[in-house]
Amino acid sequence: MSKDIQPLKPSETAALMLHVFGGENDWKIIYCIAAGWTKKDVQTNPNISSYYRRWKLSEKIQAELRRLELLKAHLLQEARLEGFEDGKKSMLGEGKTETELQMRLDEGRKKEAAAAIIDYTDPVQQKRKLNEIISNSEDDGDALDALKVIIQSQKNDTDAAKDKQVQRFYTPLQCRDCPLYQEAKEGMRKK
Repeated sequence: MSKDIQPLKPSETAALMLHVFGGENDWKIIYCIAAGWTKKDVQTNPNISSYYRRWKLSEKIQAELRRLELLKAHLLQEARLEGFEDGKKSMLGEGKTETELQMRLDEGRKKEAAAAIIDYTDPVQQKRKLNEIISNSEDDGDALDALKVIIQSQKNDTDAAKDKQVQRFYTPLQCRDCPLYQEAKEGMRKK
């Protein structure tokens, strides 16, 4: 600190800590706390705005704000690291090593994989697997065989759809009951 900069009063430090750590952003309030002013002092002093602006921009206050911001960042980083270590300890449990943790994670993955067994009797799953084989196959013969299976299943699907498709034709019992006949007859009358 240079000789012309006076040290901060405890009230000033407390007010700046309220700003940095407490989230108070009203500089009028911060200044009043730092100066030890009461509500009556604030009401009777018309120059408070110029006082707190000058105080806020002073070198000693700006230096203290920078120091407190760095302190806050350091404390947050320490808290994050401490939380990470606590989480790691709780995952490991008491006296367990990281390799044991890795083994527990691998067991969990195996259980998830067992739960996700794919039912290849489902045609959708069959097609998905055949597409995967075609995409990932390094041997052209394997890809061609899988492609043939897909083409054959598509052909079987279209044949089955044709067999199941029912076509119905409805004819009226008499021509005079047919809507087309009636429409044509009306058209002839209008001419």
